[in-house]
Amino acid sequence: MTKNAPVLTLEDKKWRYERIRNLMKEKGLDAIVLGGNGGGTNSKVRYITGPYFKGASASMYVIFPLEGEPMPFAFRESRPYNMQNVRAHIDEYWFSTVRYAKVDEMVDFLNGVEKKNKKIGIDFTTINYNICNGIVKAYPDIEFVEFGEEIVHLMRVSSQNEIAHCREATRICDLVWDRMRTFLKPGLYEHEITAEWSKIMIENRCDITFNLVQTDRLDVSRFWFPDTRAPRKVEEGHMLMMEITAAYDGYWGQRVGCASMGKPDPILLKLNVAIEDARNEGAKMIMPGVSTYDVAKKIDDVINSHGFLNQNEFKTAPQGHIINLTLDCGTFWTRRKEDAFLLEENMVVQLHPAAAVKDFDIWKAGMFNGGIMYVLEKDGLKSLHSKPYEQLMIIE
Repeated sequence: MTKNAPVLTLEDKKWRYERIRNLMKEKGLDAIVLGGNGGGTNSKVRYITGPYFKGASASMYVIFPLEGEPMPFAFRESRPYNMQNVRAHIDEYWFSTVRYAKVDEMVDFLNGVEKKNKKIGIDFTTINYNICNGIVKAYPDIEFVEFGEEIVHLMRVSSQNEIAHCREATRICDLVWDRMRTFLKPGLYEHEITAEWSKIMIENRCDITFNLVQTDRLDVSRFWFPDTRAPRKVEEGHMLMMEITAAYDGYWGQRVGCASMGKPDPILLKLNVAIEDARNEGAKMIMPGVSTYDVAKKIDDVINSHGFLNQNEFKTAPQGHIINLTLDCGTFWTRRKEDAFLLEENMVVQLHPAAAVKDFDIWKAGMFNGGIMYVLEKDGLKSLHSKPYEQLMIIE
């Protein structure tokens, strides 16, 4: 952990709450109700409740009124000791109390909220059905509208303290990458490798890990969580795709790249060059006011110019995304132009293109590689990495 570990302040709270309330006024909302089912899905709730707290892996909810302080809801009454963990550290959070996650508790709080517009925003995608249904039934004269995606849009732009959190998470991912120089060797299983990643991450105060791998001689384009039930072993001549991802106090960092067990197949070296060229050219385009669709189209075109299929053509992960409290609060791709948005200053950007041979099928040559974390400043991108970026690691 760094000596001057980043922390959120009351200025961060004020900045967020003003942005949320301005949007609520624009939409004519009296309150918003957000939820999550543990781990990374609680990002929308944590955008309001602030610093991480014990029990964040449980289902959590928050009601944010247009006027007055928000109220978080968590845990079951059958597990009262969980609530004591929160109350023991209450001075560290952005709220002064917390209630159990029950319909009657949430309705009781909403009864005290002034309902001038008779309209409430709700996150229908992540709230438990019984809780959502119970709240809606309790207010037949209130209009409930989807609001989960609106919060995600606000989260795309980070404060300086949020950027510092992402930078610290990225620094820890860099530590993992460096460790792989001496740790990797033929004979290791994928789950043994990611276990080493998690050890380093936890030692450096990471809260959540999201580590994906794939090993094969030619195809490292369809990465997933390591499987101990049908484990895959790294062998001499294999490539290992490493998506190293961790959250520091809830904020994500990521480093994506490949390791080769010996000299890689020549076609993989060509794919790697195409991917690096595409990432560099895409990064040059990223400025405030530029559409994510245009950046993704540039990445697609550069990969095609090298004679390979781009991500859309062989259906692997997108070219990149915006990172904050959630791993993806805005995606770079050309599959759906209507999902594109304009880039803004203080967005944290991850770019990770992929490419494959023209007749691609599983186990043919395909590569997902080259993920760099940036922050978008007034004059363009700046790397968040603590060490020089390396896209391909060759283990002799």
